[in-house]
Amino acid sequence: MKLAGSGNPAIASVAANTSGGQIVVDISGGVKQSGIYWLNIGSITEDAIKAAGGFSRTADLDAVGKNINRAQELTNHGKVYIPKIGDSNIVYTNPTSSSSSANPLISSPASLININTANNSELDLLPGIGEILSQRIIDYRLQNNGFTSIDDLKKVVGINDSRFEQIKDLVTL
Repeated sequence: MKLAGSGNPAIASVAANTSGGQIVVDISGGVKQSGIYWLNIGSITEDAIKAAGGFSRTADLDAVGKNINRAQELTNHGKVYIPKIGDSNIVYTNPTSSSSSANPLISSPASLININTANNSELDLLPGIGEILSQRIIDYRLQNNGFTSIDDLKKVVGINDSRFEQIKDLVTL
């Protein structure tokens, strides 16, 4: 079931029944219908792709084959990003259990997001960073001739110490 928008009575009934065997997952990128989907506990990445209408024409299927484990079990409140043609060389994954990190990115030098060059969709992959904060990061970068330190992210309105702690190991200059 896709979470379509506020005011939808079906959403309220499903949201009230999260203990009834469902998880909620955010899927975006190279799929036909990016969005928030309610899936059964035990669902895998492939189930999320199918719920989102399958791959879009912009999906980078070579990158999907190399970087996405389509058989990996999803966790509640997880994010799945399907690489699109032209995306930078970021490696994506999903946590496999609720005890693992809630971070959807593999933290390795090849996967770090450069806050001085990343676009909105790349920044949006960071935990706790959505459309608004990704634009604020870009605005700060433009107004200040780039970031000179990762700690400068704390100067962006909306990035408090807690949010900074979530993303500091996932970004680079």
